[in-house]
Formats: sequence, C-alpha cells, structure tokens
Amino acid sequence: MSQSEKYQRTRSEILTEFKSHEKFVVFYMNQIVDGHFDFYKPLAASFRILFHHHRANKSLLNQLEITDKIEMVSTSNRFDPSSLVPFLGLLFMRVESTQASYVPHEIHSEFRTLSFERWWSEEIVISDSLRHQWTRKDLVAFAADQDGGSHVDPRIDQKYYQLAYQNSIGWKFFQGGESHGRDMDNPVPVSLWQIGIEFLKSLELSRRKNPTLI
Repeated sequence: MSQSEKYQRTRSEILTEFKSHEKFVVFYMNQIVDGHFDFYKPLAASFRILFHHHRANKSLLNQLEITDKIEMVSTSNRFDPSSLVPFLGLLFMRVESTQASYVPHEIHSEFRTLSFERWWSEEIVISDSLRHQWTRKDLVAFAADQDGGSHVDPRIDQKYYQLAYQNSIGWKFFQGGESHGRDMDNPVPVSLWQIGIEFLKSLELSRRKNPTLI
C-alpha cells in the first residue's frame, strides 16, 4: 500500500495538542490524588508525547521548538552516587501509627531550574537497593511503553518490574510485633505525580517570563 500524502500541522494546531495534554496531565494527577493510582499509566503516556523525542518520534516540546528555551523546575533531592542507601528523589516516606506511604514533595519555597535535557534524561531521581538508577525519562518510558500507558509489553524490563512490583527499594513498614513487615507500595505513581507538579510549575514560570512562548 502506497503512503498517502501527509498534512503539515501548523504551530497553532500543535499548540492546541500541547494544551490538551496539559489538561490530561492535570486530570490524571487529580485521579491519583483521589486514590486511583493506576492513572499513573496514562499520565506517563501524556508525558511521553510531551517530552520524548527520538528519531521519527517528535515530542510536542520539540515540534513547538521550545526544548532549549524552557527551564524545567526540579524538586528532586540531589543524588549522591557514593551512598549505599536507596534514593527516592521526588518523594518522602510518611510513617503513621498504622501505615506508611510515599508522599510527593509538591512545591517548596525553594527549588532549582535545569535545562530540559538535564531535567529529562540526566538527573537521577530513583536509585534502588540493587543500585539500579532511573531518570525521569526512564520512568516515563517504561511506564508508557511497557507497563500499560500506551502499550502492555508481555516481556517487561526486569529492573523496572522489580522497582514497581517487587519493592526493590527494600523499605518495609513494621507495626507492633510484626516480624516480617509489609512492603512499601510502588513508588512510580507518586514519582510521576511529582513530575507533573514540576511540569506545571515550569509552564507557570515560563509563561510569566514570556507569555508568547507557549
């Protein structure tokens, strides 16, 4: 079958798609806040469309030609590669009398801004007890491409599977006289939620600085 001629979208049309995914991000984040944690999967799919640029797959940021013009907010703690302790840069663990849970940083009064490439594909935001490391790009790619965001892969990356489903962070919650403890939940949903917070804050700052940029 011969390929049909393709229509070149205008910048205005691409910007409309960008703003649609901005709305999707807010909706999926609200679902996670309401306890529907599986919405981290479509959230990852929207992030992939917004951010992931590889060969023929052009991100919306790239199509709008603003990848090198937007500064991204990072709320992650700084990763120390010499530390042997598991690292969750975008969240912390809240311990209560009957349970423990992962809680996002949200936005503090102090945060730093990074270039898009540094924020997306270089800054380490998770390191587990097996010394496996993930950037934001890694988390989004695995959640979207293999874990149900846009595709369910029958053979999922083992390191990601250990992180999301086998508690490779290694932290447990012990209550009373429990001898074995309970595994902590999957840290990926809350981490992706926090990436959403960073994205929305980045847009706010960019629009304040240059209202015509996006």
